[in-house]
Amino acid sequence: TRRTAGPSPPSGRGRPAILLAVNGSLGGFAGVDIAADELHLAVVGADGKLLDQVRARLSADRSFTAVLDQIDLNLRGLLSRVGLGLGGVLGIWAGINGAVDDRGVVVTCASLRWHDVPLRDMLAERYGCDVLAQGSTGVMNAAAESLMGAGRDAESLVYFHAGRGLSARLLQRGRLLAGATQRAGELGHVVVEPGGPKCVCGNSGC
Repeated sequence: TRRTAGPSPPSGRGRPAILLAVNGSLGGFAGVDIAADELHLAVVGADGKLLDQVRARLSADRSFTAVLDQIDLNLRGLLSRVGLGLGGVLGIWAGINGAVDDRGVVVTCASLRWHDVPLRDMLAERYGCDVLAQGSTGVMNAAAESLMGAGRDAESLVYFHAGRGLSARLLQRGRLLAGATQRAGELGHVVVEPGGPKCVCGNSGC
């Protein structure tokens, strides 16, 4: 599970320390972002290096089983291109633009009209590896900003993202303050125009 990267510089008495590095041949990790009308997939090596990525439009059938089949088709294609089989997948991160609880269940996703979908368990059963399911890429983006970006020296951080919609994530001392459905701080689907246009979430005037 590890390989020697070489001896480290002398640091004092005793036996010299040995530098270790992640063995990239162990396999890789997959990331799946389920957007309103697209899938974004990527595969990284065990050492964290990006191996390949793909974007695909969702089919007209947005049911959970149809989307899962589309994820499978694209993921297998990615793995084939980078020379990995399904057995080489060490773990999967899955993000979706919806409310996801701490068990990886999509409580609700307005754009796909999903309710109480066990996303984490279904992916884990299909691929036989650990799966982390979260509500949108904003969660990971906020964590990265806190660890390595503009918020790395801040005790607390509010991360805003403006894209197809609006989202916000809150962090305190590097820890995500997500709430029961990982959506604390979420700005999307707030009624700003009472009686306005109907939204896919069921409200009017979001």
